Amino acid sequence: MEHSTSAVNWQPRNIPKAPGEMLRNSLGHVARGADGVLFFQWRQSRAGAETYHSGMVPHAGRDSALFRDVVRLGDVLGRLGELRGSVVPRSRIAILWDQEAGWGTALPAQPTSLTYLDQARRLHAALVDAGVPVDVVPATDDLDGYDVVLVPTLYLAPEGTADRLAGVVARGGQVVVTYFSGIVDAANRVLLGGYPGEFRELLGVRGEEFAPLPEGGTVTLSDGSVGEVWTERFTAVDADVVSRFTSGPSEGGPAVTRRRSGGGSAWYVSTRLDAGSTAAFVATLLDEAGIEPVAAPAPGVELVRRVDGERSWVFAINHTDEDHTLAVAGHDLVADARHESGAVVPARGVVVVRED
Repeated sequence: MEHSTSAVNWQPRNIPKAPGEMLRNSLGHVARGADGVLFFQWRQSRAGAETYHSGMVPHAGRDSALFRDVVRLGDVLGRLGELRGSVVPRSRIAILWDQEAGWGTALPAQPTSLTYLDQARRLHAALVDAGVPVDVVPATDDLDGYDVVLVPTLYLAPEGTADRLAGVVARGGQVVVTYFSGIVDAANRVLLGGYPGEFRELLGVRGEEFAPLPEGGTVTLSDGSVGEVWTERFTAVDADVVSRFTSGPSEGGPAVTRRRSGGGSAWYVSTRLDAGSTAAFVATLLDEAGIEPVAAPAPGVELVRRVDGERSWVFAINHTDEDHTLAVAGHDLVADARHESGAVVPARGVVVVRED
């Protein structure tokens, strides 16, 4: 997939990339399976609609920091050539994605203003910070092999989704459905009988009324978690109540539930947990599923492994302003240096270690 060396030209404010950001972006693609890096464009255009979209050779020419960064990237990619043909092992965690559910969420006259991506991004960020890989897959995909399946704001659930999720639970997996999921059919007609229609039986809950929060409002939960944007009034019919709302319009009612079945569990999260509460919830899921991080995690540091037979490489991409020590021994292909016990990942930097 093409990306840019620095600023693009299609946003209201086109911010140039910070030092090191192009390398992090590029190696983020390679970490996840790319065998090359593609830019638009070679030379920055002198005229036309994309005049101010960055290129590999900027208007300033070869004598520029940007071109020197491009050359450095080329040097690094040369050393990464040994990864060609290696793969990223399939994750044990999946986030379901459905564009039609996104369009449905954005329709006018909904209970409150929701952005489909918000919940998915928050869950994804928590998993990245936990140092575990996650696959983003179409909601219609085969879920065999996934031990944790996250279903964020799947307003319109493709036919058969609940049955496939029940199959994950039956073989011992963890399924998490969040608020405003399974509400309507493919024609945008509400599934009657109580929310969340498509997932009522799977989750063992029955909702009667949505109770969204005012702009900027929050609620507290009995386990100390904080919720945002959304609550609802529902009953745990065949599920354990993990936490209750202790404030807000649904005070006293269930907030998070868990229905155990077949060795696995189906969780319902009826509010958008804040970042800290999401991280704690994700840690519980990983513990239940027995999923370990690629290496010792740190918030803001992406960790990904590629493998090829007996060989493996760990990517550590540091998006923070502090150095991080990666407890992996081997040869760092970015710095072309050996690390006997651990590699320092510089602030806003990247290391790629061929593991011993």
